[in-house]
Amino acid sequence: MRIPLDGNWELFVIPPAERFSEVAKLSAYTPVSGAVPGNLELDLWRAGFGGDPLVGLNAKEYWAFENHDFWYRRTVECDFTGEAELVLEGVDLFAEIFFNGEKVGSCENALIPHRFKVNCRETNILAIRIISAEISARKYPAVAGTLAHGAELYSSIYTRRAAHVTGWDIFPRLSLGGLWKSVYLERRETPFYFHDLWLQTRKIDRENDQAVLRLFYHFAAGEESLQGCTLKFRMVCGESVWEKETPAYFTNGTVNFVFNAPKLWYPRAYGEQNLYELSAELRTAAGTLLTAYATTCGIRSVELLHTEDNLDGQGKFSFIVNGQPVRICGSSHVPFDALHSRDGQRMEKVLELFDDLRCNMIRCWGGGVYESDEFYDWCDRKGILVWQDFMFACEYYPQNETFYSLIRPEVEAVVKRLRRHPSLALWCGDNEVDQSAFFEGLPLKMNRLSREIIPQIVAQHDPGRPYLASSPYIPSEMQGKYDFAEAVERIPEVHLWGNREFFKLPFYADLKMQFISETGWIGAPSLTTMKEFFAGKEVSVDEHDPVWDFHSGNQFGLTGVNHYRATAIAKALQEYFDCEPQNVPEFVRQSQIFQAEAFKFQIETVRLSKICTGILWWNAIDGWPQSSDAVVDYYFRKKLAYYYIKRSQNPFLICCSEPDPWDSQIVALNDSCELISGSFTVTDKNGRELLAGEYSIPPFSRRVLGQLRSRRGGNELWLIKWENDGATGCNHYISGNRFMDLSWYMEQLPHIAALDNAFDADKLGE
Repeated sequence: MRIPLDGNWELFVIPPAERFSEVAKLSAYTPVSGAVPGNLELDLWRAGFGGDPLVGLNAKEYWAFENHDFWYRRTVECDFTGEAELVLEGVDLFAEIFFNGEKVGSCENALIPHRFKVNCRETNILAIRIISAEISARKYPAVAGTLAHGAELYSSIYTRRAAHVTGWDIFPRLSLGGLWKSVYLERRETPFYFHDLWLQTRKIDRENDQAVLRLFYHFAAGEESLQGCTLKFRMVCGESVWEKETPAYFTNGTVNFVFNAPKLWYPRAYGEQNLYELSAELRTAAGTLLTAYATTCGIRSVELLHTEDNLDGQGKFSFIVNGQPVRICGSSHVPFDALHSRDGQRMEKVLELFDDLRCNMIRCWGGGVYESDEFYDWCDRKGILVWQDFMFACEYYPQNETFYSLIRPEVEAVVKRLRRHPSLALWCGDNEVDQSAFFEGLPLKMNRLSREIIPQIVAQHDPGRPYLASSPYIPSEMQGKYDFAEAVERIPEVHLWGNREFFKLPFYADLKMQFISETGWIGAPSLTTMKEFFAGKEVSVDEHDPVWDFHSGNQFGLTGVNHYRATAIAKALQEYFDCEPQNVPEFVRQSQIFQAEAFKFQIETVRLSKICTGILWWNAIDGWPQSSDAVVDYYFRKKLAYYYIKRSQNPFLICCSEPDPWDSQIVALNDSCELISGSFTVTDKNGRELLAGEYSIPPFSRRVLGQLRSRRGGNELWLIKWENDGATGCNHYISGNRFMDLSWYMEQLPHIAALDNAFDADKLGE
């Protein structure tokens, strides 16, 4: 039985000088309305304390409340009395929980649910005190050997919440928190219920068409006897069925078995996304049902072939599913919204973008939150692999038992919740902690968090799933042996961030790494979006304009560490177009063209590479209105790069290599499990045929279809179209190595758009 407690609560705003911990004192204050799920910034906005936190400089108005406490209060009516559990799915961050005036517990982790025993009456008063995170963080011991993302962010080192909330180069500082997920009362009618049911694929035997599986179960029984009780398990996927009945010797255990002719789960384009309905029943000796449980699972093996050194490009970093290497084309995923109570409202529409972009992997970045069950269920259905960071990013965290005690329950809860998903391909200890620590001279081998604490928990609760200590991972042995630049050149998996001067520089074109897990190119959002976040002020792209700078990711003033982002686009455009944009609309058009061609070049360079096995570009969509690497802005307006990426990530693609030395090869890439045959043409913008023919490309292979003279000194547009079994595809290539004339490109853009009519060239940047 569950009593939902979402909706409107009373919310009390308590200044720092009046802070208290007694529910009775709330009677002296007048509440405003607070939403659950919600964020305090949104409540304060609705109550008139400030403006929309995502536009203009309004976010700064809420910084004044960072040392305040906030109390939520509501009446809870029950049609029963006695013991129940109060469940808080997400509390950001430090909180005390009171039920009928009695303190029943506290919270200090926003990333996992919390449960508290309560004694219910017919009418109850629930009060939750949100204590200032900025003040509460001061209780933790200071450690000299730590590293924060910036000088303004040291309060975030111990706090277990989304790292970006205190300010990031892609998110504003909005750190008040709140009850950001659902709240409910739960009462068990019986001592019997399942905690978990999870299928582990131990081995896929392709030769004998078998899978070696292990089923793990865990149920509650209170103090009741299990004498004579039985467990019945069932797995069904179409006509593929497995059943097993076994005595219920204990409340947890495993069933090991061999499954004949299993229906395997594959990533998209590599096979079917077969999902089994998995159920369990606990019955008495007389056959009475005590409890039942149902979930989904997939049968598949996943490996990460990974070497620690990439000397001379001979290293390895490759995902292998069911014995088949998978070439990765995907995106890094940042949170759906800067204010996480709104994540669920945006999730479905955002996930449709990943699907439409033909991603076969999503990397959940370590500066955000662990996504909902619905997110991973969707990835299971769509065949999109998930690279899952634990929520640690760009900081060298405290190496002491105080911090480890905060982390252990978090990691265990997350691993247990997500391990059932066949889409989950990798646990990664953190984002860029190795890289940041190495650069600052902090000892990698002393980072017990990523090298001992987390992998031990993963090995205990999800054995067999690949684990990577950090992204990028730098072996401890390299520290002291190489300097930072040398170490980064020797690792197989990298975050490819350069100066962004030009996308065809050797840094981006001459790939020696085995895998790119971050890389991106900044593009301005549409003019309509810019008008929205400038909030009535004249739109400007002047690097000294405070609104433009703020919405370019520089949170702490014009001299802040991220001020370079406000100037990065302008510098790149000067190099590429060899001219200054004459107005804001032209700036938007130029930047979106540059970004689109850069992303297209980077993805196709990886797909053409014989050593680089994948790319996770940064990123699909913004979590707030800004100028950024995202290819869709916060308001779901697509930049030009979106359409180019969608074409470049088609599992079957015909694209062009860079000239070597005089000619560009026309190459067909088949990253799918099907034999693909058809015909193709390459024409100029006037329809003059440059190359044509037929092709038949086996699964997971490539063929050179021909070559064309390609001059580096001047630009020429080639239009590529193909068909196979009634399906069609398209791509384009612009020969020429360096400079671009804007007026020339704008003349070509309608021809590029007409390939599939996916976008309107005349409305670029509007």
